[in-house]
Amino acid sequence: MFDLENKSIHVSKIKLSSQSFSKKIFISHNIKLCMIKKGSALWQIEERLVSVKEGDVVILNNHMKRVFKEVSMSTGIELIIVEFEPQLFMNQFRGLLYGKNIAQNNVISGNDEIIKLFQEMDDEAQKKHLYSQIVIGAKLVELLALMMRNFDITEKSIVKMR
Repeated sequence: MFDLENKSIHVSKIKLSSQSFSKKIFISHNIKLCMIKKGSALWQIEERLVSVKEGDVVILNNHMKRVFKEVSMSTGIELIIVEFEPQLFMNQFRGLLYGKNIAQNNVISGNDEIIKLFQEMDDEAQKKHLYSQIVIGAKLVELLALMMRNFDITEKSIVKMR
């Protein structure tokens, strides 16, 4: 299903304060799934302003331009980010990562199963046990499948990559 030897999955955490976030527009070569662990922010993704808060998950494909516009003055924002190359799961999850639904709304709010998987991937990445990359890859497949269910992805909603 996926080849972890030639393609990698990275799990990381970032913390930003209202003073430390960059106002530079960003685009990545990789897919990023971001779970807001703490705090809130206003994020511009493409032309949309998106308010995110604790428990939200944001899907950012490798074509989406984004920049934080505001970060909570009181709490800042903490994110767990799972990043991977688009080719890693392109056939199985094309609809989730590039479909019409994601272009209109790329935020999933308050799904406990999805949040739990993010936390498990973060724990596995921190421990760095033997075969951690395989465990993280398996959890990522489960995470993407749950996200597809959340967005009710069907073949009709899939658009072609640019």
